[in-house]
Amino acid sequence: MFPWTGEQCTTTVKTAIQEAFPWYSKVNYIADETQKPSGLLFELKKVISTSWQHKGEKAKITVIKEEATDFHE
Repeated sequence: MFPWTGEQCTTTVKTAIQEAFPWYSKVNYIADETQKPSGLLFELKKVISTSWQHKGEKAKITVIKEEATDFHE
């Protein structure tokens, strides 16, 4: 695994969100099955803010780079 090349980014973000919002909290949970950036983006579109200033607002999504469709290991 080489995180500096972008590997495991989806897993790292997913794990951080899972730790902040465990499955039993029933809010903003991301399933273990989410593995690809496109899956993570789909899940992030359902995230609702729990901050004091933005409580209940949907997350703002900005795609800075499209997922590669021609990637081969």
